[in-house]
Amino acid sequence: MKFLPFFIFTVFLSACSSGLVYKTAPAEQVNTRQAVRLSGVYQPYGLDFTALAEPKEGGVRLVILSVMGGKLADLFVTPTEIAIYSKMPQLPARLVGGFGRMARAQLITPCPQEEFVYKDAPSRGVLHIKTQGDLLCY
Repeated sequence: MKFLPFFIFTVFLSACSSGLVYKTAPAEQVNTRQAVRLSGVYQPYGLDFTALAEPKEGGVRLVILSVMGGKLADLFVTPTEIAIYSKMPQLPARLVGGFGRMARAQLITPCPQEEFVYKDAPSRGVLHIKTQGDLLCY
């Protein structure tokens, strides 16, 4: 029992160092004319998704949708932080973090690659992603 406070403190520190922060979403919607459309699958979880990536000051806003059209998560990703505006309760935070780390590595560029694979070590997952539509650059 004397290790319980240490364990709780360690879990708290690891959550703080992950770079995931919950914030209130801005009132503005994603401008679909300026957003790059993505589609892909998150393996081994079998999560098929579509997404919209829109550049903002110093980062990219990423809205992840299910293939049926429901919003799975809404993020704002900068080189130092992953701000979670909203996420479905059933979607684990480690998967949302994987999307954020992928956005940090691949989408904070003027022109993302048309097709890429991102391996995320913390979630032990692999994202297979393709860009869609006419707009391939921000």
